[in-house]
Amino acid sequence: MRFVKRFIALSSSLLISVFSLSLVFAQDASGSNIPFTAEQLEQGTEKYAAHCAACHGGELEGGAFPALKGEAFQNKWGGESLNDLHTYIMENMPLGQAGVLSEEEYLDVLALILSHNGVEAGDTELTADVVADYEFPAAQ
Repeated sequence: MRFVKRFIALSSSLLISVFSLSLVFAQDASGSNIPFTAEQLEQGTEKYAAHCAACHGGELEGGAFPALKGEAFQNKWGGESLNDLHTYIMENMPLGQAGVLSEEEYLDVLALILSHNGVEAGDTELTADVVADYEFPAAQ
């Protein structure tokens, strides 16, 4: 009888642990824990103003080209690999001048885009290695 109680207790603990881990990974994949710093956000704001705002609007609201925030943008990129968006931006933006920014500067602009789509800055820097581990947040 003692063995059965220990088995049930151990099994319950294991299930709770697995469930808790799945919640952590689900939260990461949703975009709510994508790492970037306030410094990256500040740098991204400067680079965006200089290289992106003329086409996408000063507040990412869109203009001559689509908005980089909001429901339409989140519906297009939500659930997609953050690496795919990062690569798309590096290979295509600014229009006709792709590659004019360094990879770090593109990551800073990506941090700005994330912030305008509900992700908050934290203590960990967004790097090229990290973007492969996350998905862009879906519209809520």
